[in-house]
Amino acid sequence: MGEVLRQSGIPESLWGRASGGYSLGEGTAFLNFVHYDTRNPDLGLRPHTDYGFVTILDATAPGLQIKIAGDFVDVPVLPGHLIINFGEALHFVTAYSERSVGAVVHRVLSQQSIDPLRHGIVYFANPDLEGMLWQFDAKGEVKGNSSVQGLFALLEKNLTE
Repeated sequence: MGEVLRQSGIPESLWGRASGGYSLGEGTAFLNFVHYDTRNPDLGLRPHTDYGFVTILDATAPGLQIKIAGDFVDVPVLPGHLIINFGEALHFVTAYSERSVGAVVHRVLSQQSIDPLRHGIVYFANPDLEGMLWQFDAKGEVKGNSSVQGLFALLEKNLTE
């Protein structure tokens, strides 16, 4: 997270405030163990962005697609590699910086695989739900802020419309 904020140009003295404390070790993180039974295909997950800062995926089978230039493309499954998606909280924090980070639009297709039982591990790094996120430019001037709950509620509203 620190390197992303450094690349954005936000002054280091403001990282804790910008990230709602996440860069200082606060915030939440959780690990999901995902199980797919591809013998009963469904629609997977429709296109969306993740709400938090960063999502790290250990994908073991095809199905994840990201949107590039308006089209969805398959993310290759490479043994021993992780997939990193940036989320909406990081996009919000870096929106006025020198190098804004876009949230990755992605979807998951339910595909038949050689092994009908598919597993994945997903790590979500999120701001504290009770906290605030701040937007700064490279000069350290405040450009905006939002409660995490307010930002996530807006994202949820947009997702369901």
